[in-house]
Amino acid sequence: MTRSPRPSDREGAVMFVALATLAIVAAIAAAMLQGAVIARRHLRGERDMLQVEYLLDVATARATAQAGSGGAESTVAEVASDAIVGSGSARITTTVEPGATGGRRVAVVVEYPLEGPVTVRRRRDVVLPPSEAPPPSTPSEEEPSP
Repeated sequence: MTRSPRPSDREGAVMFVALATLAIVAAIAAAMLQGAVIARRHLRGERDMLQVEYLLDVATARATAQAGSGGAESTVAEVASDAIVGSGSARITTTVEPGATGGRRVAVVVEYPLEGPVTVRRRRDVVLPPSEAPPPSTPSEEEPSP
């Protein structure tokens, strides 16, 4: 006659297997949650960097056009978060200085988002050539062209 194991031994083994399975499932869930948080943080950083590049392109084009027409020397603009697509406001600093070759040097700095733990800051310098002499006038009727 064989003796079957006592019921308390089986319950202990089942309890151990259940706790081990629960611990493994909890570890997998924690790893997935951590991965999701890291991915979200990375995507938010990428979005902020793209927003800074877009703002930098627009601000550089505007500052170059103003400097070419003899516009303002230095400006600081605050852009509200509802005026741009994003999660915060931005600061755009434009400086126009005389260049070494007689032209002008335009420096544009964009900081975005101003609210939050990490602010992305980018700078772009553009050198404008010196303004050229006025174009030659059209020949008059009195002077024959060669």
